[in-house]
Amino acid sequence: MKKMTKKEIEDFVLIHNIRIENNLWIGERTCKTCFQIVIHSTTERFFTIRNIKKSTNKSCLSCSMTGDKNSFFGKTHSKETKKQVSKSRIGKACGQDNAMSNIRNREKVSVGLKEKYKSGDLDYLRKIQSDFAKKHHSDGTFKTYPVSKIELDIKERLSAANINFESQFKINSKPYDFYFPEKNLLVEFNGDYFHANPNKYNANYFNKKKKMFANQLWEQDETKKKEALDNGYDFLTIWEQDYKKDKNLEINKLINLGFKRLRFK
Repeated sequence: MKKMTKKEIEDFVLIHNIRIENNLWIGERTCKTCFQIVIHSTTERFFTIRNIKKSTNKSCLSCSMTGDKNSFFGKTHSKETKKQVSKSRIGKACGQDNAMSNIRNREKVSVGLKEKYKSGDLDYLRKIQSDFAKKHHSDGTFKTYPVSKIELDIKERLSAANINFESQFKINSKPYDFYFPEKNLLVEFNGDYFHANPNKYNANYFNKKKKMFANQLWEQDETKKKEALDNGYDFLTIWEQDYKKDKNLEINKLINLGFKRLRFK
């Protein structure tokens, strides 16, 4: 690669908005295919400039690695080549010979991936992962869903009290946190942040994790509750705020089940 003059470097830095953020040198270029901004980041300005310069006329990852743009598109390994590849990898990249055994390398990869996700360069991968998870939760391949520490605490307390319940009970592929067969009752535990507790957030609050406004989260939860009611179940919501304020009160609601059709809380 031709060596750049000082003036060329200064112009290059301006054109590609190269700057330092959080101890990383960040730069931008435009994908020649989709014309979206692609972010490059390294620990040294020189490397960021070099990487952008080498990639100036290239497509972003999502444009260059999908479908027939993938160099291996339409090809398959034969049994023989599979054996050859497997044999060639024996003893390689194991233990200390694996680059990922070095914590600094792991940190570099982690930082790089976070920047790529943040820039949107890996949005296509995020969608693939999301669609994959939804499909396999729907068809029953995946049996479990993420469970919070408080949900686990509730499960332990209910089990200790010998209360009959099912967790992650499904209606039309939608999972509900708890189901109490004797009362035909479904219970959802709502975290204050992820479900935008109305006592803490206004309707226009934007949840960065869910990428939704509070009123959209409320509508989503309302739709889920309506589906439970339409299918003949009673329904109860427990908010994180209430649980942390008085665990015994909220747990006793479930242990005693001494209430009548708490459908609209």
